[in-house]
Amino acid sequence: MQIRKAILNDVPGIAKVHVDSWKSTYRGIVPDDVLDHLSYEEKRKLWTPLIQSGQSRIAVAETPAGKIVGFASGGPIRNRLSSYQEELYAIYILPDYQQQGIGQRLVREVSPPDQCLGAGGQSRLSVL
Repeated sequence: MQIRKAILNDVPGIAKVHVDSWKSTYRGIVPDDVLDHLSYEEKRKLWTPLIQSGQSRIAVAETPAGKIVGFASGGPIRNRLSSYQEELYAIYILPDYQQQGIGQRLVREVSPPDQCLGAGGQSRLSVL
């Protein structure tokens, strides 16, 4: 499994992981109507400018066959009133690839070395 910085060509894979992960993880938590209306195209439109801008750190988990099976994004804290410096914005991994240490590797990839989550840095993780 390769963990690397996301590039523009990864957007379709990131969008697929984003939608499929929401549908498998949040069914029964988020209303079905919301999940049923998620679209790959909507997520492609979300992730394309984020990768193009370079303002967020976005990493992907890619199989040897080139399939994107997970991603994470992070960057400066978005709530200026917070005392934290960094935030993990999103992390999603397809169910078949969970519990293999991929998430930990993705978090490391999107965290600046001096602010790595769990390494004494001032980072924030919020969950749905």
